[in-house]
Amino acid sequence: MTTTAGEQTPDILTGTRLFMEAAGQLPSPGFADADIRTLRLSLLEEEFRELLDADEHDNMVEIADALLDIIVVAWGTILAYGSYDVKLTIPPLRRDSVWVTGIGEITRIMNDYRDGESDNDEWKISVNLYRLIRAAWRTLELYFDEKVALQCADEVTRSNLAKIVDGKVIKHPETGKVLKPEGWTAPNIAGALADYGWA
Repeated sequence: MTTTAGEQTPDILTGTRLFMEAAGQLPSPGFADADIRTLRLSLLEEEFRELLDADEHDNMVEIADALLDIIVVAWGTILAYGSYDVKLTIPPLRRDSVWVTGIGEITRIMNDYRDGESDNDEWKISVNLYRLIRAAWRTLELYFDEKVALQCADEVTRSNLAKIVDGKVIKHPETGKVLKPEGWTAPNIAGALADYGWA
């Protein structure tokens, strides 16, 4: 997928970093900052609840969207905490592997992540954020397939990067919330799924 300027859309992890830099969220105060930790946990819990709700209603568009949002928020949390030391790549799904995946696995990882936050254990938090990204991606591929997952990820990345105008995002002066510029469009997950017969 290409951006409006005709450039290749970066992968979802690179796009998340670019967005956070443009929003002034990086560099971050890091793991030691209690406000950052409270915010990041809250954001991840919100996306997790959206996944459970979408699953309960068998809404495949919302499931795909929630899985991608979990990837974005978990990676953003790793970046905000300064907890990364190697470049993570989204792994291909090996259909012959015994990797347990799905929403049940994501739920178990979320519980381990919460335990890490409660214990103030940076290592446990980091490991489970990486596990969460991998499980969300593999679940996305399991539900759809790699090609569909990549197209949906491109849509989320395109939409997030479209909030950047002249290298910066526009923020609400009182709340600091990132505003959507004129002409912005939400990620067209339904369209990406429809392209492959999922609508």
